[in-house]
Amino acid sequence: TAEQEQQLRFQSGARRFVWNWALGRKNSYYKEQGKGLLTSLLKAELPKMKDEPETAWLKGGDSQAD
Repeated sequence: TAEQEQQLRFQSGARRFVWNWALGRKNSYYKEQGKGLLTSLLKAELPKMKDEPETAWLKGGDSQAD
């Protein structure tokens, strides 16, 4: 249905946004520290992102979607 298509597009966009955000954080951290950033630290930041006004839209997605 159109509603399902819209939700799938939203989920895909949200996942792409988070992927790009995490990649940017990892690259920046490596340039600054010379070592990798643990994925567990990135995962801990995601719930906090949902409380920020500019990324609150992430609340609308499924956090467990694969």
